[in-house]
Amino acid sequence: MIRRRHSVVCGLVLGVVLLGSSISAQRRGIRGSVTDGAGAAVSGVKVELVKDGTVVRTATTGADGQFNLDVVDLSEGQFEVRLTVEGFAPASVRLAPDATRNLLGIGPLHAEVRSVGLATAAPRPPPPAPAPVAAEDANTHAIVPVFYATDRNRITDAPLAYGGEREPAKRLHLGRIDVSVPRDHHSGNVERPTIWTFWREDPDKHFVIVKATEQGYDQFYAQVREVVGHSTRKEAFVFVHGFNVTFESAVYRTAQIAYDLAFDGAPILYSWPSVGAATGYPVDANNSEWTIDRLHWFLEDVAARSGANYIHVIAHSRGNWPLMNALRTIATESRTEPRPHFSQIVLTAPDVDADNFRLLAQAVSALGARTTLYASAHDEALTLSKKYQGYQRAGDVTPQIVTVNGVDSIDVSDVDTSLLGHSYYGDNGSVVSDIRRLLSTGWGPDRRCGLRAVSTTAAQYWTFVAHTICPVGDR
Repeated sequence: MIRRRHSVVCGLVLGVVLLGSSISAQRRGIRGSVTDGAGAAVSGVKVELVKDGTVVRTATTGADGQFNLDVVDLSEGQFEVRLTVEGFAPASVRLAPDATRNLLGIGPLHAEVRSVGLATAAPRPPPPAPAPVAAEDANTHAIVPVFYATDRNRITDAPLAYGGEREPAKRLHLGRIDVSVPRDHHSGNVERPTIWTFWREDPDKHFVIVKATEQGYDQFYAQVREVVGHSTRKEAFVFVHGFNVTFESAVYRTAQIAYDLAFDGAPILYSWPSVGAATGYPVDANNSEWTIDRLHWFLEDVAARSGANYIHVIAHSRGNWPLMNALRTIATESRTEPRPHFSQIVLTAPDVDADNFRLLAQAVSALGARTTLYASAHDEALTLSKKYQGYQRAGDVTPQIVTVNGVDSIDVSDVDTSLLGHSYYGDNGSVVSDIRRLLSTGWGPDRRCGLRAVSTTAAQYWTFVAHTICPVGDR
């Protein structure tokens, strides 16, 4: 929160002082202060140090208006300081090693950046060296790159983390997180340390984040295109998580899906600000509406800039709501250029009103080669949602499975084994195997192993045949 906001609107004078070091004329301790037009300190201003387009350090001004971005060597790349004030577009200034004074504007406000060399200023000791980054090992673990876009708030007191609140500037953070996946991983599981392992991570046994980098726009898409370019079919998928999911758990789940699908394209996570708590459902429902505009923009951008021939979209639970609304907007908005086209649209356990789902699905299905709905009779989370919302959810088959022209509806009740019956898209081997065949072949359910047609007077849907053994090579 920015204090004395009435003064900020009138004018903000911001001073960033770069304190020199006795070690090198190009090393600078980057500190500063933010004041309003009356000279009073302003707290809550987000300050980022950007190197070659990537955010490397973040701080927020305290009650005294001060911030500290530590010591860097300005000769090691192109650095800039970026400031974000609620209600205005972010502003930045490039830091040159020999610069002494810079001015920049931020909306109607202005800022001053100065570089002052102080021979007596000693740099802070460097932080402890991080643990060695695990390299892929054919026998013990694999490294899965997870690209991400999120409009969660950035947590400044952690190396690279995002919380359950909204990004104040309503912008997306982009980046890449490499996740180590153990080779003895069981399909559908996300193996993480427990109290029995003293919470100690072991890449040979656990999913472990081994590298995390927030990226600029161009760097993000350059790396996505690189991974896509090396894939067999030049493909990518965008996964939108559901209710009660933290950013870190969404990253692990995306890596697990990519690994279990044997997906060699670019896995991309879109993470909206879920509170990450069972009691946070009302807030999550609100935020899943708030994120629609940014997801809409991001899907258009992935289609235009990823270089992928096949782009799949997968949503779970409440994540189906922003995804379907974003796709509906793409399908119905007036435009002169061609609309983006997606390969497989996979809607798992949708926490979406069944009637609204039918309306949205008519437009959504027009954008994909195939649209698939997975639903279950044993989804306790959706049963609770129905009690809260008052009406059937599209991921529930009670009183009957939702069917829509252009959508393949699949009842997974007979194979669902997850605790709450709500994460079967990633927790059940049969469903994972079916999604894998769907993404790799594009076949309809009539051609995929383990599915049986069920016809009623109203419509046709599909159900899993429990304990089906599919031929080797039938993906």
